Amino acid sequence: MHIADYYLELLKLIGIEPKPRNLEFPVSKEDTAWAEEYVRKNGVAETDILVGIIPGGGASWGTTAYRKQWPPQRFARLANEIREKFKARIILFGDAAEVTLCSQVASLIKEPPIMACAKTTLSQLAALLKRCNLVICNDGGPLHLAVSQGTRTISIFGPVDPLVYGPYPAGENNLVIRRDLACQPCYEKFKLKECRYADCLTDIEVSEISAAIDNFLGDEIGGA
Repeated sequence: MHIADYYLELLKLIGIEPKPRNLEFPVSKEDTAWAEEYVRKNGVAETDILVGIIPGGGASWGTTAYRKQWPPQRFARLANEIREKFKARIILFGDAAEVTLCSQVASLIKEPPIMACAKTTLSQLAALLKRCNLVICNDGGPLHLAVSQGTRTISIFGPVDPLVYGPYPAGENNLVIRRDLACQPCYEKFKLKECRYADCLTDIEVSEISAAIDNFLGDEIGGA
């Protein structure tokens, strides 16, 4: 059961049937206008395809956050492929602790991406995520924020079970990429087991995400 459903089930104990079961994060008109002006100032036209990439995953895991992150070099290679194939603009997101990570990814992208890392409030981030045609990210809070804005997502899961912590509600607009290893998931009871290999993440190739983009958004992006 998804963790959100566990919490919602508590409402039944006091006679409340929760519905609808969707994530919501209201964004003000001011933040929506800010986001539109931000991308415009960064050279994004109204008809441009905008793809958000989140190489981190938020601050909730602290110093062990890297344990659930797809390699930054692969995010950069993927960004280069997206730019070349779909002529899309790339925008990078992250919090203040992920500036170095985002800068590393940006340095490997042939055409400089828009760097929104640590430059937004939470609501401004939501507004920018809503402006994106697609968001590609690791497991983490920003994924759920993108889902709350109705933005299509491709998320990469390693040690965490997406059935419990994945996009909510699950659906065709939110694709999860993961391996099916015997040791997965290793995040249980709010604890992460020690692992020297991280095969659950390193075994996921750029080509697999590229294929997912083609199958998931190919017609829409290719025809834009």
